[in-house]
Order: sequence, then structure tokens, then C-alpha cells
Amino acid sequence: MKVIRALLSSDAVTAHIRQAYSLAEPIQAQLLATGDNDSYLIESAGWRGVCRVYSLRLQPGFSHDERRCELAWLLHLAERGVRVSTPVPRRDGALLGRLDAPEGMRDLALFTWAEGESAAFSNLEGMERFGQRLAELHLASMRFQTRLPRMAIDRKRLVDTPLERITGLLQELRLEPELARLQALAEPIRRRLDSFPSDEASHGFIHGDCNGENHHLTPDGQVVFFDMDLSGPGWFAYDPAVLLWTMRRAGVPAPDIVESGARCIAGYQRVRPLASWELEALDDLVLARHFWVMGEHIVDIPSLGALRVGPSYWRLAITRILEWQQTPLVPLIRERLSREGAP
Repeated sequence: MKVIRALLSSDAVTAHIRQAYSLAEPIQAQLLATGDNDSYLIESAGWRGVCRVYSLRLQPGFSHDERRCELAWLLHLAERGVRVSTPVPRRDGALLGRLDAPEGMRDLALFTWAEGESAAFSNLEGMERFGQRLAELHLASMRFQTRLPRMAIDRKRLVDTPLERITGLLQELRLEPELARLQALAEPIRRRLDSFPSDEASHGFIHGDCNGENHHLTPDGQVVFFDMDLSGPGWFAYDPAVLLWTMRRAGVPAPDIVESGARCIAGYQRVRPLASWELEALDDLVLARHFWVMGEHIVDIPSLGALRVGPSYWRLAITRILEWQQTPLVPLIRERLSREGAP
């Protein structure tokens, strides 16, 4: 009997942690969340961490070596003063291990706990600090070098591959009008992504999932980044664009998105000024992010079901993309920055 995805018990994870890591007893695991991967809180004699059990997806995803690359990058950032949740070495010195699960061998890593708490988008001071620390992360990433592979966050990953998945599913569902509309909406986005430079000044290892839930603010005003399993080489502008996409998709009113987004960009530019094309690219990258998410939802059909990507899903997607194209955020953010005298 084939298993697509198993949820490991807390006892099974506890047993693996006890065997593989040099932690003090008592050791206890508790499931925190399931998503692209499964995360468990690990408590050990007053110490806390998070164990991530990476999923085995049916579509091509990150390889074992690509995940090793992610962990090496996190250590690189920490060594340069960026506050990140870092991998904990195993007894054998490795950062990434494997666990025998019903569906096959799953990669596993243990991370330090990210201190602090999530901040609301309306926390403007928090948005500004986040922008500053994100820029510092990008500057530190410029010096990251490795021979390990890592999937790029580029046009292929954001738009081309998702569009191939969308085409296959919508043809199967016989939603030809919706497919034709999405293909037409994707084409100008693809052309604009092709025009973006990929030089060292604007391109490097990025977080890849700055959705507002993957960083914490500490009481002393610091920002701690975590859940960076979607990271990879990409345009630096993509990270703040994901924050804007998250607010748009959540239905945050446009004036509030502009206010929060402008404070984030203002903080970012105090550390790393954005080139003019990077600021202009934010709206296009918001749309590219939405295509990527749609593609990921198709990948998840075998484990999460097909109901959530039925006909109404695609009609709403078209409505959203059209609305976002017709109401770009960048002119409003630029005006807000100019009014405040921000860089």
C-alpha cells in the first residue's frame, strides 16, 4: 500500500531526536504545524528548538543537497550578524539527517528557537525594522558562496512551471476559457521578468517567503528570521514583494497596504537603496508570486485534495489578477515615500 504523506507521531520524532542529537533529558516533541513540511516543538531541559521534517512531494522539489545548501546559507547569515534560526549539528556533525517514514526517507533538521513574536502588518515600526533587517540579510547574502545546488527563484519557477501545471489541470477540468485567460495574463509578466537584471547588485540568495509570519520581533527591537525552506537565488526585490502579495491576498485595504509597504521599503532603503527598476518590479513580482502559489496548490492535490482548486478557485484567481493589474501599488508607495522624504 502506497502512502503519499504520513504525519509522524510526536513520540517517533522524540525518539529520533534523542538518538541523533546531544540534547539533555527530558526531551519532548510536540507537533506545531503542518504545511509544506511538518514542524515540531522540541523541548530539552529548558532549551527549545524546532524540528522540521521535510515532506516528500510527488512533483520535483528540493534534493537532499539543496537542503544542505539552505542550512549552509543560514550559518553564513548567522556568522555575519543576521538574526536567524540556525540548524543544530547532529551527533555526527551533520546538519541534515534522514528519517525512515512510511512514504520513504524524509530529510530532517533541528533549528534553534526564533525568539520574539509575530507583528501585525499595522505595526508600522515593526514593518520598518523588518525592512532594515531584510536589507541586511540581502547584503550578507551577497558574500555567500557554495558549490551545493539550489533551485533558483526565477521566471521558470515562479511562472513557467506553475503555468504548465495550470494548463494540465484546467484542460482536464475542461475550463478552456479560464485557461486561455490565465495564459494571456501570464505572458506580460513573463516578458517583464525576462527584462529584470540578474547582476550581483540586485540578485542573490533570498528568503523566498517573507509573508509576515516567518519573522519575529524581539522586545529589544530585533528581527529574527526563520522558516527559510523556500529560499534560493533570486531577485532581492522578490522578498518585499511577497509581503505585499500576502497583504493583497488577505484583503487588507489598499491604503493600509501602501502605509505598511512604504514603511517597509523606507526601512529597507536606509540600508540598501533599491534601484528604480527594483521598486517598479514589485507589482510584477506580486503577480508572479500568485502564479507560483497556484502551481503549488496543484502540487498539493494528492495530499490535500482537489476541491480547493475547482472552477470557482480559478475564476477568483482571474478576478484577483485583473484587479491587481488595474490597481498597482508601486505608484502609491512611491508617492508615500516621497511625501515622507524617505530615500
